[in-house]
Parts: sequence; structure tokens; C-alpha cells
Amino acid sequence: MKAVIYSIIVATLTLSGCMGSNPSEPTSETKIEISYLGPLEAHFNMTSMGDEIADISWEFGDGYQASGNSIKHQYLSPGEYLGKLSYTKNDLLINHDIKIIFDGENQNIIIQPESNIAIDSDHNDPNQSFLSNNITPQILTSPVSLTGLVLAKNACQAGRLCADGDTVDKFLINLSYGDHIRIEVIKGQIDTELLSRNTMSDSFSSSDLAMSNIASAYNINTELTIPSNKMSAGQFQLNIKLNQFYNKAQYIIHIEAEESFIPQNYQPGKLIILWEGSNSPELVDISDPRINNPIASRSSRSLTQARSDLIRQANVKSVSFNYYRKAFNSNTLQWPLEQQKIEQLWTPLAARGQLPGAGTTVAVLDTGLYLQHSNLEGLITHSGYDFISDPINSGDSDGWDSDPSDLGDSSLSYHGSHVTGIIAAQPSQTNNTHYMQGIAWGAEIMPLRVLGLNGGTSYDLIQALRYAAGLNNDSGRLPDKPADIINLSLGGSQFSVAEQATINEVIDSGAIIVAAAGNQGEEKVNYPAAYKDVIAVGATDKFDAITPYSNSGAFIDLVAPGGYCLENSCNDGVYSLSAIGSKQNYYDSRQSSWRSISGTSMATAHVTGLLAIVRSYLPALDAKQLNQLIASQAITTDMNEVGFDKRSGWGKLNSAKLLNLMDSSDLNRASAWVSKTEIYTPANFTSTVDIITRGEIAQNSLTVSYNSAHLDVTINDNKINITTQANFLEQQIVSLNLDNETIATIKLYPQAELKMPEFAPHLYLIFEGGALQTSGLRTVPQSDSWQAQTPPLTSGQVIQASSDIDYDGVYCEMGEFCAYSQYQPDSSGSDIILNGVLLGP
Repeated sequence: MKAVIYSIIVATLTLSGCMGSNPSEPTSETKIEISYLGPLEAHFNMTSMGDEIADISWEFGDGYQASGNSIKHQYLSPGEYLGKLSYTKNDLLINHDIKIIFDGENQNIIIQPESNIAIDSDHNDPNQSFLSNNITPQILTSPVSLTGLVLAKNACQAGRLCADGDTVDKFLINLSYGDHIRIEVIKGQIDTELLSRNTMSDSFSSSDLAMSNIASAYNINTELTIPSNKMSAGQFQLNIKLNQFYNKAQYIIHIEAEESFIPQNYQPGKLIILWEGSNSPELVDISDPRINNPIASRSSRSLTQARSDLIRQANVKSVSFNYYRKAFNSNTLQWPLEQQKIEQLWTPLAARGQLPGAGTTVAVLDTGLYLQHSNLEGLITHSGYDFISDPINSGDSDGWDSDPSDLGDSSLSYHGSHVTGIIAAQPSQTNNTHYMQGIAWGAEIMPLRVLGLNGGTSYDLIQALRYAAGLNNDSGRLPDKPADIINLSLGGSQFSVAEQATINEVIDSGAIIVAAAGNQGEEKVNYPAAYKDVIAVGATDKFDAITPYSNSGAFIDLVAPGGYCLENSCNDGVYSLSAIGSKQNYYDSRQSSWRSISGTSMATAHVTGLLAIVRSYLPALDAKQLNQLIASQAITTDMNEVGFDKRSGWGKLNSAKLLNLMDSSDLNRASAWVSKTEIYTPANFTSTVDIITRGEIAQNSLTVSYNSAHLDVTINDNKINITTQANFLEQQIVSLNLDNETIATIKLYPQAELKMPEFAPHLYLIFEGGALQTSGLRTVPQSDSWQAQTPPLTSGQVIQASSDIDYDGVYCEMGEFCAYSQYQPDSSGSDIILNGVLLGP
């Protein structure tokens, strides 16, 4: 390693002339001069006699750099700038700190992150420092949030990585006890691998035999959390790889302390401790004298905090809560209702004179529906349709038609009728013991047939999804009203770009999609359940345990009763509707029947039913908000591990929490969504976006806000027509407003738009609404913040500081560091301080 020598040069430059320089350097044969050329312009010069000088570079203290021995640089504002000159001489790396002062009125801006952040060291910005982390991992220390980028060869138009790509990022992470890793995917998909090593050297690779695989996940397209109890303390390597189906992905890695968990159903004041050197756990009171720094003397400490303190002790191997357990006894046919404590929802609704799920539309995309079933008498259905395009597979000798009847598949399972019964079978009008009751029996059903005699196809599924959501589709039809919940008790193992694109639109339209994780017992969630924002559901048995057939993995969200058949009679399965007989041509010999079967299909229907009840109260609730509620466990109860785990996801829906949400949320109002939230478009082009409403909304209460200097926008017939003008050169936003409140936004990005932005350690300053029109202002790092000097600002002027890791010229987008403020001067003339964060979902 080269030795480093430092010295300081000070040059004070004023409008009246130049005050020379005072070089301080080991060899008198080297001369450094900084001179004034004109207003805010300086000349930097270095000459050397004798010794060979190489790698000469200047940092000017305003976010700009240049290489060479003689450089001119124009500053954009008066102020004091701290720069640096670097070069090598006689195999020594020599650095000179430089201070340059221009007199004049200015404004100092400080941008500081609200938390520790880091940058992927092999980003796409050609103007910044760069260090590949493809082999030698980049080091991260908790707590920190890192924004990263992987992309394929030729996947971008400009930047350092375009020619060769960068499909792998590696990170060496130093964790403390209680830290967990959370990965948010902003764009595209990634594959991940987490490796642990007992002893660490300066660098290591994934082939190191001392490393062990802690966790791996593939097709990560939303969020993955690796809980602290999977890792403990130590050093880990996280490998992130671009998924083979994508040419670009952006992500954020959060390394943070586990949030306090408040367990229920445990014995207070007691903990189960496994001491080092012992194989038998012991029940210990927290006042036990064997515990160092007795917790009993710290009354402010909770049992959870006590557990966290104890695990740090050298003589303690593990600490657990002493949970209560109880026997399970259930002999009813509809044991899932008892298991899900459905009376906690039904009873309050009945007291209010309301039916569970009333007014909500549930689209069941399945084998259709046996509408003549006696247990469906009184069920409201609408907009049913048969989307099976293959006449042979359809079993009715034609393609698409308006008859969604469940004809039974090749095994006469009447799968769609069974699923629908779980959701909305009607209460018995008699005392007939065969009758069963659906969870949301007040809901309306939209039966859509997509599975025929031998399954279905992606195309038919895509068209049915679009139809259910009220989006344009190849049938040329739209439903009477769009579905609130879409039940997909179906799937397959293959990823489909077309399905994913469709589901993105359906989710953006306000529909909630619930899908089955699959019954293969594999650590891989099936599609469409694995797509972003889809609620993926696994299965539990009669005894509230995860079934062995239920698929698991990083994309599982919830579990619900799916049953487990151990014999042909399937006594421990889920009881619901079926039929006997068949329909052939015009002869229908079918009769109502009931049967018990099991699977994640049944579990999915249970989740759909519960969510239909919630959606009937909260019509403004959509899939993205619902996913946040699930991930925060505001409406769920843990099944296995605390928080997320691959077997049970975030646990199971909790009826009491759902009722509390219904009674307390401000989403109990009509709302509207748009079919597209991002549009990439050229100038002079018109795009059309559908508006999907739920609840009663007066047409004139919907308005749009936009920048008329760049866009022309109109609303007509529940459609937004957006025309870009010739001067459309940068991102624009169209806001959809309901009664003057913004409820949806559409971002428009110019196609082939190239800019020259910078990335940390430089940020970009953008100004709006004031007299300052200076472009090209950059920030420079100042310990734990960034700083910039600008000409005086105007009151009310908007200041925005942003990174641009992917070098696409779009600022303050997801995955970027962003700080934003509106300047209001005060008499003190103090610095302007902007607090910024990494923008995530």
C-alpha cells in the first residue's frame, strides 16, 4: 500500500484580484498555483521538475472533479470551498487540502440523512468513485440502509455499467444481536443468498468452505425479511443477483434492530433459560440472583426487554417466553369458522343489522359455479362469464360465452363451487344438517370460469383478471361493477411476464387478489400467488398446524384453514359445496351435494371471505395498504416464529383485529384508482388511463391536477386522457383528486431521456418556484451530511436534493436518496437544513 502525505494550500480569491497560493509540499521542485481569472472562475496549475508526477486529480469543493496538471473551473456561487489535490510521486500518494474563498452573498444548504445510508459501490454513474463488489464484498455495519442496482449487459442507454452490465452485488454485513436484514425490491426481481462464516479475513468468496448458507430466496420481487433469530450476531455475506427474467433491478437493503415484540399468552415474570454448558432449559424468575444486573431492580424494563438483555450474557445460550398451551377439541363440520373465531365478526355485524360482506363483489376465477345448488339460494351473483377459449377443454363445445356454470372438471371436483361455498354459502333456511354457511355470505359473487376439464391457460386467466377489475379485455365486455376481491385458488410453477404485467394493472386498479400458495410441499410459492402485492395463502389443518403439503417460501403472506385428508372420507378436510351428476348438452342431471376436501385452495377462500367482510366496511382499502397492514401484523396473529417466517408468512388473520380495523380506519369511504401509475411515453403522444371507482362517487367530484406547460389532460367517461407536449423533457405527475384530495398519481417519464446527474458523494440540487434558475449545482460531503452554497433564494422556493443511482435522470424516485423542503427565510440568516431518506415502497 502506498504511503499518504497531506499538506494544506489556502487560496483566497476576491473580485478585486488574486491572493496567490502558499504551496506546502515535500519537494521544492514541485510548484502549485491557484489564480483568479474572472468572476467565480479559478485556474489550478501544478508543475514539477525532475521527479515524475502521475495521477493528478483536483476536487474543487463544489461537487466537481477534474484530472490534469492545468485546469480551469467555473464556480456557480460565492462562498468558501474546501477542495483537494491528489497525485502520486515517487510511489507516494500525496494529498493537499485546498481552501478557496469567493466573496459575495450566498446561502448555505445542508442536507442530512435521517438515518445511516450507504450506496452500492459499483453503481452506474461514470462520474463518481467506483469499486466493484462482484468478488470482494462491500462492507456494511448495522444499522444502515443501502440502495443498490444490478443490471444486464446493454440494459441502459448511458452509464458506467451499460457495456458490460453488473449482475452481482456482494456485501459483508456486521450484525449485532437482535439485528435483522430486510430487502425491498424497487424494480425488477433479484435472487438472494445469505452466507455465514465463523472466522473472517479481509475478504472472502462464496466458495469459501468455512461459510454456511443461512437463507436463500429466488424471484424476490417485493420484500424479504431475514429475522434476527436466523442469524444472531457476527459477520455474514449477502449475495444479490439479477433474476434471469429481468434486465434491471433496484433494491434497498435495511439492516436494523428487531422491533420490540409484545407476545401474548405467556406466563408473566418468568423466562425459560438455557444456560451455556447445559442441555436442559430452566424456568427462571427474572429476579433470580444468578442473573447479572437483576432485572427486578429495573422496574421500567418489560419482560421482552429483559429477554433481550439476558441473551447478551456470556453464560446464557437462549431465552424463551413460557407460553401457555391448551388442548384442541373440535367436532363440528365447519371447524374452520370456529378456528378463525368468526363469531367475533358476525356477532357485532348482526347487532348492527348488517350482513357479512354486504355490497362487496368477490370474483371467483375457477371452474365456474353450480348456481342451482340449494345452499346458494338467495346468493347475489352478477357479471358471470366463461373465459375458457378452448372448446374441447371447456366441455361445452364452444369458446368464451356468458354461461359461467361449473360443469365439473375431468374428476368432477366442482372445485369452483366448493371454493365459492366457503366464501358465500347462504345460511340454511331449514334445520338441514348438510347446509353450511360461508364466511361472507352477504357478499356478491362474480363467477368467472377459467379452469375447464383439464385446467386453464395464462391467456384466459389474464383476460378474466382484467374483466374482473373492470379493465379493457379481449371479450369486449365489462362487469356491472368491478370486483373488490379476486380469489385465485389455482396456479402453477412458471413465472409469466404477461401475468405479472396484468396483475400490476389489476392491483393498481384497487382490486385485492388472494391466491393459493400451492400443494407441493415445496419451499417455492406458486404463481400467481408469488407475484408482487398478491396475498399468497398457505394451509393449516384442523389442529391449527401448518399442513405438510402447503408450499412455503419468501413470498408466503398468510395461512388459513385448508384441512388435511388422511383417508378417503377426508374427515379433517374443509366441508363445502359440491354436486353429483353432470351436464351434457341440454341434459342436466346434477344435484346438490357436499364434500370435504383439503388444500391451499380452501385456505385461500377463507382469507377471501374474511377480507370481503373488511372491504365491505372499508371500500377505500386496496392491496398495497392491505399488504402493509399484514406486514405490520396489525391484522394478523403469529403462527410459528415471531414476525415473518417462510412456513406461515405473517401468520393468520385475526378476527378481533379485523373488527378493530373496520371500526377505526379512515378508509370507510368511496374511492377511485387508476389502471396505470407509471407511463413511459414520447412527446406529442396521448395515453389513456382507466378510472375504477368503488362506492358512490359523483362524476364531477373527480378532478385532475397537472402541469399545463407540458401536458394536456382531460377526464371523460371514467378515463383520463394525457397528451404530452413538445417540451415534455422531464418527469411529470398527474394527480387524480376526489373532492380536492389526491387519491392517485400517475408518473410520466420521457422515453430516451438522458441527463448527466451525479450520485453520492454528490447530490443534485433542483429548485422550483423562485428567482434562482441556476442549473448544475452539486453538493459535497461534510462528515455525515452534504453541503452546497448557492446564490440567495426566494421565499417559498422549493429545494430538492436527490441521488440518481441508476443514472436515468429521474430524481427522487423509489430507491433514491431524496431531501425536499420549501425555503422560508428568517431574520437569523441561518443555514437551510434538509432532512432526507432513501425512498422505498
